[in-house]
Amino acid sequence: MVIAHRGGCSRAPENTLSAFRAARAVGAGMIDLDVRMSADVELVVHHDLRLGRTVRGRGRIPDLPFRELRRLDAGAQFHRRHERVPLLEEVLEWLPAALHLNVEVKMDGDTGRRELCARRCCEVLRRSGKLRRVVLTSFDHIFLRRVRRCDPRLAVGVLFQRSRDARVSPSDLARRVGAKVFVCSTSQVRRRFVADARSHGLAVWCYGVNTGLDLERMRQYRIDGIITDDPALMRDLLKRGGRSR
Repeated sequence: MVIAHRGGCSRAPENTLSAFRAARAVGAGMIDLDVRMSADVELVVHHDLRLGRTVRGRGRIPDLPFRELRRLDAGAQFHRRHERVPLLEEVLEWLPAALHLNVEVKMDGDTGRRELCARRCCEVLRRSGKLRRVVLTSFDHIFLRRVRRCDPRLAVGVLFQRSRDARVSPSDLARRVGAKVFVCSTSQVRRRFVADARSHGLAVWCYGVNTGLDLERMRQYRIDGIITDDPALMRDLLKRGGRSR
């Protein structure tokens, strides 16, 4: 499955509805996006803890109310105007039939609100009626356990962090949080990881798959999902057997 990283951030402003529409247009099967919780407990689609890289502004997402974030320009990297920071609710409302979401929740800099964020995520996803088309992932495994406690129906994926998880198997990481998906980078994936995941019924996704060589390697590993900045290129390569010209 081709998963559009932040909507396919090589060709459109990341984590915006424009990027998500573009990913759908080129045939991505899933959209990957990042979520943080604002000061007023809104689930904001944004990657970084601080403003400035992709959105013009200053400050930390957890310290700012959504009304302030809404006024900022989220298309700065692509010199576009009128790109707004979306809410997860708005993305779910837009989400077309048959398209799935990987919602990566960022808790760094905001770990004191894990329980509140878990409840808020479950509430928004339940209300959308699209719970079954969403996988919720995070590097924060404590947060994932709280999500599963809040609503066991929600599929979760465990993100691998080498400095913390190097001595733990994918199946053990997944068991600890009730995950169905193991996620790591192209540089982290190992055959033993894939074998262990397969033997325990886990799907394996890899992020950072952006070239023909990356794709060929992932095909050799028989990865289930590739998270890519360029879903159009990956779709084209897959149609041609995974090899670049």
